Amino acid sequence: ANLTTSMSSQQQLSFQSAVIAVGSTPESIIGGVPGAMNYTQPFYTREHAIQTQELLEKLSKQSRPPKIAVVGGGYGGVELAACVKRRISKGSVALLTRTPPLEGTRAEPLVNQ
Repeated sequence: ANLTTSMSSQQQLSFQSAVIAVGSTPESIIGGVPGAMNYTQPFYTREHAIQTQELLEKLSKQSRPPKIAVVGGGYGGVELAACVKRRISKGSVALLTRTPPLEGTRAEPLVNQ
């Protein structure tokens, strides 16, 4: 399906799929940990989203429930963790953050409810 959105410049942008990647890029941090890049799945581009979908499909077919960690407590990390948990309900999903999830956002007061 062809989707459209309006940009602030009043231009129309057409697309078939989109990834809204917000937050920092962990490659600089993860790259400093030997072997870590072998066990990470980035989520910043359309290609990453497709790779993530394929990985989740593969993990959902395993006999052992997978253990997945999502790094980042901003809107993107929280949403991704929730989507992964819905997709692989028998697995465990951990949200790894330096500060409480959604700290400094308008949603922060809702986190502990």
